[in-house]
Amino acid sequence: MPKIFKVTGYSMYPTLSHNDILVTCEKETRAGDIVVLDLPRFGKVVKRIKSLSDERCVLIGDNLSESSACCSIAQSTENIIGCVVLTVRTGAMIVYKNSWIRKFKQLKKFLQIYVNLQNSDAKP
Repeated sequence: MPKIFKVTGYSMYPTLSHNDILVTCEKETRAGDIVVLDLPRFGKVVKRIKSLSDERCVLIGDNLSESSACCSIAQSTENIIGCVVLTVRTGAMIVYKNSWIRKFKQLKKFLQIYVNLQNSDAKP
């Protein structure tokens, strides 16, 4: 089932901005994917996977001018909540109201398709 998160901070800028909305789902992750993790020391974080090995992943933020303490140590892949599959950029939505409506229509359509695919894969 997809999960929705809101970005706080700028560690993933310019890829993600403060207040962007993310939709994640569970899927196999690989290096380069953007994921949401629930880390015991840091709470929920959004980072890019730099590398994967033996149930551990090394994370990196896209904004190299900001450092993140969670990126300095390898993290367990068990902490991954989901892989980002859709981003709703909210920065322009303040200026363009039509953009806001269009983005939420896209989000609704994506969620309907995802739920339909999940239901069609379910076995009786």
